[in-house]
Amino acid sequence: MKKAKAPAKPKVAKQSFELLSFEDADKRCDGALSANFQGRYSRVIFFEGNTIFGEDLLKAVSKLTKETIDQIIVHGDLTVKGRIALYENTPGLYVSGTTRAQTLEGGDCEIYVQDGTFEYLVYGYYNDGILETGNVTVPWIINSNHDLRVMNKGARTVDNYDDDDDCEFGSDNISESFVKSVLDEDGTGLQVDAFLKYLMKGKPVLKTGANSGTDKALSDVFAAIDKRVTSLDLQEKKLKAFPTDVLKMPWLVELRLDGNAIKKIPADIRKLTKLEALSVRDCDLADLPDAVGELKALRVLNVSSNGRHVDDGGEDLTYVPIKLPDAIGKLCNLEELDVSALSDCPDVKGERLPPATKYVLPESVSRLTKLRRIVADQTDLVFPKSMWGLASVEEIILSGSSAQYLKEFPEGLSSFPNLKRLNLSSNFILKFPTSFSQLKNL
Repeated sequence: MKKAKAPAKPKVAKQSFELLSFEDADKRCDGALSANFQGRYSRVIFFEGNTIFGEDLLKAVSKLTKETIDQIIVHGDLTVKGRIALYENTPGLYVSGTTRAQTLEGGDCEIYVQDGTFEYLVYGYYNDGILETGNVTVPWIINSNHDLRVMNKGARTVDNYDDDDDCEFGSDNISESFVKSVLDEDGTGLQVDAFLKYLMKGKPVLKTGANSGTDKALSDVFAAIDKRVTSLDLQEKKLKAFPTDVLKMPWLVELRLDGNAIKKIPADIRKLTKLEALSVRDCDLADLPDAVGELKALRVLNVSSNGRHVDDGGEDLTYVPIKLPDAIGKLCNLEELDVSALSDCPDVKGERLPPATKYVLPESVSRLTKLRRIVADQTDLVFPKSMWGLASVEEIILSGSSAQYLKEFPEGLSSFPNLKRLNLSSNFILKFPTSFSQLKNL
């Protein structure tokens, strides 16, 4: 019996192209190349319209021309039935439309694509090049100390160099999470070629039962609910959003979410009516909801190192610290407030010691009649006049650093009659006011 012939693979039509100068290609792309690429380039292979290659991109392009080219430019959509793997200084890549391929891998060159879909992974190796995308769909994103700028939909992320808080896997959990065959010799990082081969063969790369820091944190929440624990520590668990299951724990007394990029606290936090301590240090928060004011049992609140950088049209991004709501004045039992690291110290031309930006507390803090301790390290704190003389304040910590420091004695600081402890270390304050002598209990 004769074997049936395997169906012939569909042929991919040979692509038409032009060899252009970088300047001419830039004109064809309405200036998009000069707006993106940072290096100086001369020769470009240019594809106009939707472009399809039936093999790895570099292999396919090398068959089209023997000339040395600096950039591969596709003015349209790009589909590669193989890998896009560009590790040398040249060629780089620019695609104006949608990109589809098995992988997108970059090393020393510059790669700029828009939205796309990659079957296996996006990978950036070392930090000499740039790999920037629009919003892409891909199962894995791996960064080995590269300038990797990837927007993604649902990817699992790996820092293959260190332990980036924004990545699910890093030096702290790679070895315990992935199968041995995809690890490097030291067993502490991924061997990306082996990792890719496993993916292509459909083999599992994660150990059975392996969880990322995020997965483990969420499972810890479920366990905490079952045990009715009163103190929950979820610090640096790589959470990307507030773990809403925490809201099922109205008995919770202490909650720590430090070092998670949750960006927002839900208004339903008001359900945690027993909460006495809330720490959300370094959580990428732009503000707090008014509902925080309903946490009447709260004694300790830490919002340090929060804020965002915004583009104000200048050369640098402007730091905007977290905004505290007026409702904070309703926290009738608050004893300690930490607003550390909420100042910026931008370079000011001609100033050897430029002043830090000021952080103004809301007027409503004057109603916090049990506020005993204020911590504002590396913050040029402004006490509203309505707060001056608050009798409950006994300790204020305003230490500085080489990056953020005070140059002037804070106005109103001498007004707190019962102040016992004051820390102004590592600042550049040249003069203390005569009112300082009023602090008889210091």
